Amino acid sequence: MRKIAANAARRREKYGALARGAVARARIEEPAGARSPRVEEKLSVSRPHVWVGWKTTSGPRGEEFLRREFEVAFLLDLLFGRGTEFYEKHYESGLIDASFGASLGTEREDHAYVVVDGETDDPDALVRAVVERISEGRERGLPSEDFERIKSKAFGRFLRSFNSLEYVGTGYAEAYLQGWDFLRYLDVLEPITLAEVERNLATLFPEAGRAVSIVRPK
Repeated sequence: MRKIAANAARRREKYGALARGAVARARIEEPAGARSPRVEEKLSVSRPHVWVGWKTTSGPRGEEFLRREFEVAFLLDLLFGRGTEFYEKHYESGLIDASFGASLGTEREDHAYVVVDGETDDPDALVRAVVERISEGRERGLPSEDFERIKSKAFGRFLRSFNSLEYVGTGYAEAYLQGWDFLRYLDVLEPITLAEVERNLATLFPEAGRAVSIVRPK
């Protein structure tokens, strides 16, 4: 312990005391448009893999941030989830397989992204199908019965998580770091409506912010 204290004293003498308080992170000014609308590469893979991504906005951590994550997660599940007609149709046709999925990335407060990806023998056909599904959702809306099912599933998943002490501990830590109360999870989830989820369709998939990345076998 004396050696540790002596080393700490030498560091303080050389570099000064560590500043306390919040860490100031540099903000990235991310342009709204994609740098390249399409990128292709040949690698050592057995089947082509395609990613369709859109830039979107993030925001300060807290309950509003959590609420938007819920809304986008519900939207992606309603558009592309395994219980949808889209998934069933294209899985049966062979255009997609079990690798297909959609997700929201929000690692930083200054930008975020949505990605739909999967392995397929026809990447261009899958890109067209994804874009058409989004247009269809905007024109026809999303099924209310599916929304209620997905929302109920989220309720049940959270309640079951209390069977795992590890999950609860991790959840508390992540919630604290993101500025919301872990025990208010259901309070944030419960008021979300289908109309609020559908409003994200207007802004979440901007044409200028879309990029397609395809990896093909060598």
